[in-house]
Amino acid sequence: MTSFGFPISRIDPASNKVEQQFVGEGGDALRVGAGSVWLSNLKAGVVWRLDPKRIQATLAE
Repeated sequence: MTSFGFPISRIDPASNKVEQQFVGEGGDALRVGAGSVWLSNLKAGVVWRLDPKRIQATLAE
């Protein structure tokens, strides 16, 4: 999945409404694992670790 220019959204399954969105530089790949959502951006040379409960991004080290 390539997600340049599109937000990553957290949707409440009970109400089916968007609760929160992460808008960043975009990325080349989106994966789920180890309790997190991972977004990479090869052009920028970074990987973000997203907390799926808060949609808060941190750079992976």
